[in-house]
Amino acid sequence: MWQETMAGKSNVSFKLYLGLSHLFMPGGSPDKFDGSIYNKLANVDSQEFEDVLERINDRH
Repeated sequence: MWQETMAGKSNVSFKLYLGLSHLFMPGGSPDKFDGSIYNKLANVDSQEFEDVLERINDRH
């Protein structure tokens, strides 16, 4: 639904990060939710972090 609503807008993009939780940390699964992943120390995935920085730099 989000993709349909934002289709054609040049200031919006969609990228799916497989294997990451909604906090962009390893352990997420699109097929099955396992809340135990939030009890483990983790870092934001480096690719997601780089993508956000790139997006910010593109806007300035």
